[in-house]
Amino acid sequence: HTVPQSFFGKKDPMVSDLHHLRSTWSTANGARSNYYFKALNKDQIASYYGAEFKTVQSQPNDYQNWSAL
Repeated sequence: HTVPQSFFGKKDPMVSDLHHLRSTWSTANGARSNYYFKALNKDQIASYYGAEFKTVQSQPNDYQNWSAL
């Protein structure tokens, strides 16, 4: 969910809202936890998550194609 279910205490209908779902790699989703989506400064980024199930700690050359946390 783009808005974590826990924000609403897992109550219906929010828990079954298909409009706020995105497919994701489970490792990246678990690391994201309940953090809000926002733009990060370079010094705030601990990890980059790529489309090919890769996680790296240093900024990749094509960092625009990666998710950062």
